[in-house]
Amino acid sequence: MKFILVMVMIFGAMVEAVAQENLATADLLQIFEIALQNDPAYKEARERRNATLETRPQAIARLLPLLSANTSGSWNYLNNKKGATFQGGGTQRFWNSKLG
Repeated sequence: MKFILVMVMIFGAMVEAVAQENLATADLLQIFEIALQNDPAYKEARERRNATLETRPQAIARLLPLLSANTSGSWNYLNNKKGATFQGGGTQRFWNSKLG
């Protein structure tokens, strides 16, 4: 049954190749490749294989440690208008940094 299906696909690809180009330039391998491109069962099998191959890197990635870091910083200005205090007078700058 599969042999008949393959032969029908090849025949359909041959008709398509004749419609696109002349048959003299298309060899049997090109016709077979066109038939494979148009075969939905082959496309499904290829995509299923690709999905299966992708599961291994995803599984390995789940075992790797997760590393993240963030930081922030800001300047705070204090304008002391009342004159001299224990911190001094005038405008004072303070740098706040957070690493977490």
